[in-house]
Amino acid sequence: MKNVRRAGISRTSKDRTVGLVVFGFLQVMLGMLGALIVVYAAFRSSQTESGSTAVDMPGLRWPLIAAALGLTMAAYRIWAGIGSILYRRWARAVILVVSWIELATGAVSFVAMLLCSGKLLTMLMAMGLPPGFRQLAMIGLFGMTIFPHVVLPCAMVLFYQSPHVKATCEAKGPRAPWTERCPAPILGVSIGTVYASYMCLALAQELGAFPLFGAMVGGSRGLLLFMLTMAILLVLAYGNYKRRLTAWLGTIGIIVVLGISISLTLFGTGLRDSQKAVIAGPAMPDALMEMTVFSQSTILPTFLAQLAMALAYVLAVTKYFLSHRRETGALHRHRAQPSAPA
Repeated sequence: MKNVRRAGISRTSKDRTVGLVVFGFLQVMLGMLGALIVVYAAFRSSQTESGSTAVDMPGLRWPLIAAALGLTMAAYRIWAGIGSILYRRWARAVILVVSWIELATGAVSFVAMLLCSGKLLTMLMAMGLPPGFRQLAMIGLFGMTIFPHVVLPCAMVLFYQSPHVKATCEAKGPRAPWTERCPAPILGVSIGTVYASYMCLALAQELGAFPLFGAMVGGSRGLLLFMLTMAILLVLAYGNYKRRLTAWLGTIGIIVVLGISISLTLFGTGLRDSQKAVIAGPAMPDALMEMTVFSQSTILPTFLAQLAMALAYVLAVTKYFLSHRRETGALHRHRAQPSAPA
């Protein structure tokens, strides 16, 4: 493909307007699909409840949490996709950061599935599924993990980190957007903290209880703990964007506290009993109960590994926060100095 010069794009860069539109359209379609799934799930849930066949989930309002998860991701996909279609510089930065996060978390989840594949196959056999259906179930589980959480984010990263895409967006929008008011690594910490609050909501939906230093706290208290954690993360995300050292320290602190809390819960002797007490329903079969408990047991170590990666990244960008602190201190000292007489 020949180098082109359109709309201010330099001769050394290639025009990527078509790619921005295609990937943006893909994002919008994924967002609309996610929203339709939420609507369909809500409709099915209402039909099931009217038929009085629903398994009662005590404590948290699971349909609302699931809907919030789906609609939040759908809104992000549509918002970012439209920005990409319009060649916005902020859209490229946001999609690139989120795609890196999704790729990292997806890779961890895929490795966890590989390590647990034998146990999963044994459970599927215990449920009495024919061999063909067991293989299809395993292929479906791996496919639902690999494509949306590994393949798609990898494609997004490879495209949006291209210097040609960057040059195209800069040519289409010469004004610096809000994403360029702080260094890119700091933007990654800020958006990553927002993504962590979203993952807290996902953890609430998957676990049904808050892992609190060795115990699984369900019900309204568990929901309150999840909401409090999400609120703290969102406040820290804003502080990180402003390059405040206190927000950086707070981010490290909450990662460490969550890691200790999850570790104590993961290795606690009463984890399985606590899970069964939280998720038990009046009509839940034993095989489904064991499958649910096993699935939740793999979520905690996976989330713990993701926290370790997040901590490593936050520590890696220390110099950006410290340099901003020094620059701010020097500016304040300069302003405090009395001006020389004329």
